[in-house]
Amino acid sequence: MSDMITPGCILIAHPLIGDENFVQSVILIVSHDDVDGSVGFVLNQETGLTLSDAMDGEWPEIQLRKGGPIELDALYYLHRSPALIPNGQRIDSQLYWGGDYQSMHQALVSGELQTNNIKCFVGYSGWGVDQLQQEINEESWSILPPNTVDCLDEWENLWQQMMLHLPPAVRLWKDSPILPEWN
Repeated sequence: MSDMITPGCILIAHPLIGDENFVQSVILIVSHDDVDGSVGFVLNQETGLTLSDAMDGEWPEIQLRKGGPIELDALYYLHRSPALIPNGQRIDSQLYWGGDYQSMHQALVSGELQTNNIKCFVGYSGWGVDQLQQEINEESWSILPPNTVDCLDEWENLWQQMMLHLPPAVRLWKDSPILPEWN
């Protein structure tokens, strides 16, 4: 298992992470460098809201996810449609982060952009330079290589599924309650 932090890699929260924002979280890293640090989106935290609930105007019923605790009033999106949403940042061969907002909105409303080709988030997760590596060294996070999971799929129990990729000593926690100390 690589401990290389790169765009596209997946973070899996340790069962005893100690930060309620990240309990049983699976995070896609979309940006990492030695100047700005790291940015990612929690893939498995739902808000209970849809785009049409949260946004003014006409929007499809796409579930909003909580990407992290930073900038909860901002909309972010991952997609597979660079032709419909130009200017996105490439994460891997098929996945992009952001891009032209008006183009995204128009493609969704017109139906050109299929809802299974986009995931929308409020907020993001961020770390300062070297902060994420320090948290990985402290074993708050396990890291999996890019393309371990299709980030635009719908999942049940994603954290538990990702735990199966980890060493046995960590994997045994996969069926633990959300707050193991309460067990």
